[in-house]
Amino acid sequence: MLVGIGLFDITPTQYIEQTSSAVTLTDVGVGIVKSIVFGVLIALAGCMKGIQCGRSASAV
Repeated sequence: MLVGIGLFDITPTQYIEQTSSAVTLTDVGVGIVKSIVFGVLIALAGCMKGIQCGRSASAV
């Protein structure tokens, strides 16, 4: 928002109106689903590495 207002010399109201007309509910939904999937994948990768880790302090 700051870049749009600062560089393109538009008002905050214009920015919000243009953004809300360009972004659909599908875009928001896809973004939420993608972030959940990526979060689960990262958590699973961390758990897998933790399970594969040795039991001593030097293994960690």
